[in-house]
Amino acid sequence: MLDLYFKVQDILRAAERYDEHFTAQLTAYGSALDLHILCLDPAPLWTPASAAGGPPPCSAQH
Repeated sequence: MLDLYFKVQDILRAAERYDEHFTAQLTAYGSALDLHILCLDPAPLWTPASAAGGPPPCSAQH
């Protein structure tokens, strides 16, 4: 259950930044679904903090 919580948190964080720089890919494998939120252009999201070793701006994939 805790793993599901963190996966949902990742998706919600990515959804807050979702704009024209992102695309979503939903793939079905039988009864399972795979959601990938892909960053097409991370340049507008890049900050000095992330360049110094912080989390990448485009990191949610589930």
